[in-house]
Amino acid sequence: MVEATESVLNAFEKNKIDPDTVASKPEFKILVHLLKTIIDNEVGIPNELSDKIDTLSENLDLDNAVNKTLH
Repeated sequence: MVEATESVLNAFEKNKIDPDTVASKPEFKILVHLLKTIIDNEVGIPNELSDKIDTLSENLDLDNAVNKTLH
């Protein structure tokens, strides 16, 4: 998620859009949180990344107790 966000901001900068201004806007923060909830499969929207993460995590010995917070 961090790499994708940085890539978006870098693309803005290459097109002469100030990434700091974009990143500080509440709409951008909401977009990032929305994408994270989709990736984390918290909203029930099917996506390949969530499916792949679930499949891989089933084969690993992971502690699945996660504290979720939305800022």
